[in-house]
Amino acid sequence: VCKNGLHAAGCGPHRVFNEDLCSCSCKSNIDSSSCAPHKVFNQDSCNCECKNNHNASRCGPHRVFHEDSCSCVCRNGLNSSSCGLHKVLEESTCACACPEPTQRDSCKPDWGWDEHRCRCVCQKSCPNNKQLNMANCQCECRAHNTSCLSRGMKFSPQSCSCYRLPHPRSEEH
Repeated sequence: VCKNGLHAAGCGPHRVFNEDLCSCSCKSNIDSSSCAPHKVFNQDSCNCECKNNHNASRCGPHRVFHEDSCSCVCRNGLNSSSCGLHKVLEESTCACACPEPTQRDSCKPDWGWDEHRCRCVCQKSCPNNKQLNMANCQCECRAHNTSCLSRGMKFSPQSCSCYRLPHPRSEEH
């Protein structure tokens, strides 16, 4: 027994007693230089531990404390890269959502909210002779001057169609 009263039994399961120094030291070669920046070395457990492990209780119902990263992570496994191009991870609910949900009420007439793209999209339907221009949400004629002329016809903007000009009757003499 050392003068300070320390003996081998007082070192605990992770430490060994050094008789020459009358002290306990860690069995493993891990020390404070082995710890990641967000961790500190615990002399009693001879292990690197999270600096902020008191935050584990603040993770909330949808998240758990992850010892490797010393942070709260989603129970369902989602992270910020899981949500794709248009959505973001809501950390409180661990669900992917559109970044600005207030925009869903700002869609213009003929436009509706697309939950997958997180934006307003055109929802107008056009008659058969017209096609939808998605950029401006307008119905436009399928036919046009150039397409009609290439078939030897004229274009009628009122009906959005091509028509043949009546053949001039040749006058008989």
